[in-house]
Amino acid sequence: MSNAEAVTDRSLYEAERRLRIRLEHVQAVTDVALSHLALDELLNELLVRIRDILQADKCAILLIADDKNELTVRAAVGIEGHVEHEIRIPVGNGFAGRVAAGKEPVVLDEVRPRDLVNPVLQRTGVRSLLGAPLLVRGEPIGVLHVGTLRPRTFTEDDVELMQLVADRAALAIDRARVHAEMLRLDELKRNFVAVAAHELRGPVAALYGAAMTLGDRAGQLSEDDEKLLELMLFEQAERLRSLTEQLLDLSTSRRRRCPSSRGRLASTISSRTSSPPSDARASPST
Repeated sequence: MSNAEAVTDRSLYEAERRLRIRLEHVQAVTDVALSHLALDELLNELLVRIRDILQADKCAILLIADDKNELTVRAAVGIEGHVEHEIRIPVGNGFAGRVAAGKEPVVLDEVRPRDLVNPVLQRTGVRSLLGAPLLVRGEPIGVLHVGTLRPRTFTEDDVELMQLVADRAALAIDRARVHAEMLRLDELKRNFVAVAAHELRGPVAALYGAAMTLGDRAGQLSEDDEKLLELMLFEQAERLRSLTEQLLDLSTSRRRRCPSSRGRLASTISSRTSSPPSDARASPST
């Protein structure tokens, strides 16, 4: 075998080895993504895997708030004790904000103070950063970034691997959010049915009682008593009709909020079922 052939074989072998390692790394993240549905549990496990895969000292996930164009730290490893939960980073500002706004990876081989708006990162002494957007259907839902305490030159392979694992992480986060929303809706449905049954029981029982009395004591009741029972039947039937209309409006989600004229049922169901589920956060750091 000639020297040229030997060099070619070694190059092919090395390329295959790097590809195999990369696939193993991506598979490790995919396994975590498929095995967890609880978001906090998922994020903690993902960050540990990603930090090890990229051989970094720190790793964090920031998510974009639903109602604001701002990033907040959701989970982090490697910088415990430095986190400030109220820090919000506008999309477009600072390192993480640039990653989210540009929808593509950003590398800082040498971090400068002006590159960071997050005081947590400044205090940790991070020297190099690599960040990738978490994209779902082409839109950013957050940012994944890793950092090192020593200057490091991230390679193209590092950047490509980072985006691959970020894509898997984004899908996993979206899946966990959908699962959490389904659980919330199931709870709302159970509450809705319980409250609706309670509200319907009253007029149904009154209708049944009045009808039974009229039937069993036909000819024995005074004219005033009959009129009173007939009025009760009408009033309870009207109440039942109104409640049924409200139930139909709520079940088909025609309105996000029921107006006050819709009556007591809408207010009762709204007050009993609109409390948001607790959003326990992982012990984040940024």
